[in-house]
Amino acid sequence: MCTLCRIREEARMQGTILSSEQHWSASNIPFADRTDALQQAMGAVYRPIEITKRLSVGFSSKIRSREINGLSLIECRCDPCSGRRDRTKVHHECPSFGIQIIQSGVEKIQFGTEQVIARAGDVIAWRSDVPYEFEVLETMQKTTLVVPWSDVASRIPRAARFRGARTTTNNGVGLLVEGLMQQMVRRIDDLRQGERSSGVKGVFLAASAALLEGSVKGEKESLAEIHLEQIQQYILRNLHDISLSAETVARSQRISVRYLHKLFERAESSVSAYIHRLRLSRCKEDLLDPQKCHLNVMEIASVWGYTDASVFSKAFKREFGMSATQWREGSIAEGAPIKRPHN
Repeated sequence: MCTLCRIREEARMQGTILSSEQHWSASNIPFADRTDALQQAMGAVYRPIEITKRLSVGFSSKIRSREINGLSLIECRCDPCSGRRDRTKVHHECPSFGIQIIQSGVEKIQFGTEQVIARAGDVIAWRSDVPYEFEVLETMQKTTLVVPWSDVASRIPRAARFRGARTTTNNGVGLLVEGLMQQMVRRIDDLRQGERSSGVKGVFLAASAALLEGSVKGEKESLAEIHLEQIQQYILRNLHDISLSAETVARSQRISVRYLHKLFERAESSVSAYIHRLRLSRCKEDLLDPQKCHLNVMEIASVWGYTDASVFSKAFKREFGMSATQWREGSIAEGAPIKRPHN
């Protein structure tokens, strides 16, 4: 099971997190338990992290997370604290991409060797599979939108080079993202009721792609990095092909399978794992897509290259901690506009 999914399930079992709309407040938790509780709550809505210092007396924080068509909207107010996400926490997970707007306060963020001081009006973009450290220096309020990394990476070249970026709401892309977030905060409940959610996600992904493309433009890259990005783009374009494998990818790129595996070692992954995660992520998203409500689970899975129902069912449950049917039925129970197809 993906670590994030396991944390969310544990939190739900403890009554901390709700499925579709999640709330957490430090005021409801004894001070002695707040450090561990904050670590769990932040890990459940963002990605697993480690709070590196015990919280100060009187620490306060509130987190609210809502989901719509594979996109998470997170509002967070947090007093000074610090934490990190190292390489031990980024493996074996479906990576995600987030853009956050700082409304107030100050936060120091370290992406590898690059340090960013985020202040009110700044827009910060990040990848969950890139290690980072953070320190909230002044009580801050921020809003974050999170989507699967594969959705963004499939829209731009050189995506593998992205580590993190900062812009402001004073320029075109930052202003567009800020406007979209403001609209979603005010109207996400309305959007969940109809198919407009797909359009909102499309606009957000386009803005994200523009931000990422600008952040990596002009950077130097090795021949191996260029080749890996080309191969990843090829895989993204051909996920639906049931014959997609290390052998077919290598043949299409006119390289050896051995060299292909060496390229993916640079990304700390394997060809099969990369294909597998992307396919499962697309299936998971499509199961909640109102425009695909007439398709049953296996019809959706077959679109993304799965031909064996048993293999798909086991893989989905292993990755996300529940069956594909439970994932879809859970959304129905929460009021999502999905008609139950016959499986």
